[in-house]
Amino acid sequence: MIVSKTTAEALLGKELKSAWPKGSRKTSYYLLSSTGERNLGGPYKNREKALERERQVQYFKRRSNPEDFHSRSHDWGQIVTLDGDSRGEVLDHYLKKGRYMLPYLKGHDVIVVLGLGGDNFVYRRKNPDGSRIRISQLRGDTPKSLEYWILRRGIEFHPVIGKTTDRVWIDVDVHASKGNLSKAKRMVRREIPYLESLLRGLYRGKIKAYASGNDGGVHIEMMLPSRVNTDKARRQILEALKSEYSDDELFTTRPCGSRRMCVRLDVTTLKNTGSVKAPYSFSKKGGYKRPL
Repeated sequence: MIVSKTTAEALLGKELKSAWPKGSRKTSYYLLSSTGERNLGGPYKNREKALERERQVQYFKRRSNPEDFHSRSHDWGQIVTLDGDSRGEVLDHYLKKGRYMLPYLKGHDVIVVLGLGGDNFVYRRKNPDGSRIRISQLRGDTPKSLEYWILRRGIEFHPVIGKTTDRVWIDVDVHASKGNLSKAKRMVRREIPYLESLLRGLYRGKIKAYASGNDGGVHIEMMLPSRVNTDKARRQILEALKSEYSDDELFTTRPCGSRRMCVRLDVTTLKNTGSVKAPYSFSKKGGYKRPL
């Protein structure tokens, strides 16, 4: 059921956060279980957001054995989960694809992104005991297992880089108004070979360019034969980009601000404790995809 913040506090017997800034008189909403004993989501700024979350919960209920459906409260938020052994699309996809994912993720620190509906995501870099998440096995009820995270629905996996890295990259981010977007996309496509040659001038390795969104953005990544210092690599690439594009009217290494058409060449995510773009994700409906 969907209730106001005041009602939710009365039913749960504890103080809750507001979706609005402190001092605002606007109402926040929470999604509670039918008995009012459990918090299934919130705070939401309006009833529509709460209804969207309620529809997700009802969808999970229809797809599962009622005895398997429950809401678990963790220190990083309230996650609606579907537990089971070999049932459900999520686990089916996992059984088919997990063995392909493990070699890529194994040995890396990993950021796990838990989708909670809408734009509300929880990022996990550490286990409850404070250690880094490092996936090393396929199955098991432990944070070291892919199965443990996949069963929590709406998952992305980002390998985390540390002081050294076996890959370097440039994120090409397009910022353009609707009327200028097509032109910006064409110019980005023409520029990709030059950006790849810039990386080849600094390092040796295999390069791939991936579409990183519908706005024409590109992720250009080079796999290196040996590990290099992460922060040093970022500075080297940034200096090379600045030298090449310092007077360019479209391409820049700085934030675009309010410019009507701008392409940022971004290496800020290439840093110690940064993360590689998510190579794998699972949708809330159990769909598996590899976006890169």
